[in-house]
Amino acid sequence: MIFDNVKKNIERNKKIKDAGGFNAIPWLRLPKFSKIVPGVIKGKYYLVTANSKVGKSQIADFMFVLEPYHFITTYPDTKNTLDIDFFLLEMSKEEKITKYLSHFIYMDSGIRISPDEIMSMYTDKTVSEEVFNLTRSIKMADKFENFESVVHFHDSIKNPYGIYKKCQQYAKDNGNWIDTKGYKVDWKDLQNPSSETFKYLSHYAHNDLDTYKINMVDHTSLLTPEKGQTLHATMHDWSANRALSLKNKYGHTMVDVQQQSADKLN
Repeated sequence: MIFDNVKKNIERNKKIKDAGGFNAIPWLRLPKFSKIVPGVIKGKYYLVTANSKVGKSQIADFMFVLEPYHFITTYPDTKNTLDIDFFLLEMSKEEKITKYLSHFIYMDSGIRISPDEIMSMYTDKTVSEEVFNLTRSIKMADKFENFESVVHFHDSIKNPYGIYKKCQQYAKDNGNWIDTKGYKVDWKDLQNPSSETFKYLSHYAHNDLDTYKINMVDHTSLLTPEKGQTLHATMHDWSANRALSLKNKYGHTMVDVQQQSADKLN
C-alpha cells in the first residue's frame, strides 16, 4: 500500500528529529516566517511571483540560495549537503556573482555596497581601497570557490527541454531507479519507452539521502519558446510537465521566479 510508504517516511523523519537532525533546511534568519513555512523541503515546488521591480529575485536568492548555503556551512555536523542548479534567464553569471559578492561583503565586514559601486560605475566615486582589497583577499576567493562548488550557474540554457535535460542528467549521475524487488535498474534499460522494465519500477533513490537538490529558474517569463510554441505554451510546458516531472520522479526541489506583469505571453 502507498500508506505503508507514508508510515515509513513518518517514522524516518521522527527518528531524524529525535536525534537532533533536520527534515527541511530552515530559514535561520527568518525565524518568525519559519514557524509558518518550515523551510526548503525536498521534492517541493516553490513559486516566487510578483510584479516587476519589487525584489522577487532578491527574495528568491535569499530563501533558496543564500539561506540554504548559510545553513549547511553553519551546521556541517548535520551531514546535509546541497546542490543547486541556477538557470539565469535575465542576467549573466558574472552579474549574479557580483550581487552575491555584495551580500558576502556585508555579512563578513558590515559594509553596505551595491554591485554598481563595487564595479565603480558611478561618475563621482570609485570603489574604496578597503572593499577592493576584500574582493582580492584569499578569504573571499576561498569563499567563492566553495560557494560555486555548491551553486552551479547556467546562463546559456534557456528553453524548457534544455533545462530539463540538464537536471535529468544530474539525476542519472547521482542516483538510480529501484525496481519492485529492491534492485537498482540500469539507466540503459530505460532508454526504450516500450521496455518491460517500466512496469516494475518502484522509485528513484539518490546516492546520498542527505543531499538537497534544488533547481531554480529566474524568471520563467523569459524562457525561450520551443519550436512552434507560444511563450504561454512554453511556460505551461515547463511548469506543468518538465518541472513537475523533476519534482515527482527524482525528488528535486523546484523554484520558479515568475513575473506577474507580463502583458503578452505569445
